[in-house]
Amino acid sequence: MVYIAVDYCGVEVLNIYDTSKIKLVGWWNPYNCPNNNWFSSGVHANEIYIDKQCKQVFISTGKSDMYVINVSNPAQPDSCNYYGGLNNNLGTWGISVYKNQIYLSYIIAIIPFGSNWTGVKILSYNPCNTGVAEVENIQTNLYPVPASNTIIIEQTNIHTRLNNLQANAINALGQTVQFDCHYISPHQLSFDISPLNDGIYFLQLYNESNFLQQTITYKFIKNSH
Repeated sequence: MVYIAVDYCGVEVLNIYDTSKIKLVGWWNPYNCPNNNWFSSGVHANEIYIDKQCKQVFISTGKSDMYVINVSNPAQPDSCNYYGGLNNNLGTWGISVYKNQIYLSYIIAIIPFGSNWTGVKILSYNPCNTGVAEVENIQTNLYPVPASNTIIIEQTNIHTRLNNLQANAINALGQTVQFDCHYISPHQLSFDISPLNDGIYFLQLYNESNFLQQTITYKFIKNSH
């Protein structure tokens, strides 16, 4: 399989076993290309890195900063994590991975998206883990999926508690959305998602002392029907 970054059209997965009959196997296409355009798309896929062992593809996605897609099923590549967002006025071009660190290179640009900073950010991550960086010693489950009104985060390691964590929810456009959070117990958090529109969201749990290094990200689906 070959994974190809296709600018505002995401990532194509091609079977090149027979080079005379190259076939499109799968397509990570979160912004419904080609019905979008170069300026309106949230993804500008540039450089990619493939972790063959973990079956994950890391993509520098312009004004979306970075996405990670799971390619364990090449026919159905699916977002499993992200970093950054559409509204932070930062845009990436390059990406590389060395050991447990991800290097994102940023550019100053006007089109097709605005970016006002250039430099390199270094992220840490645990290979074969869906989070950019796992909260140390915390083991959690999220349910139900999909959910209509409430989702629960349950901590499954009795030696730790969730009461030192905070949470953010991000929609598919990279925008932070508001919801109410309640502690059911020291080991359970409840989130009221009834005000949210139906769709796909990312729930980030993080330790306030170190947002970047200690974060778990879950994908959940709001479906009120």
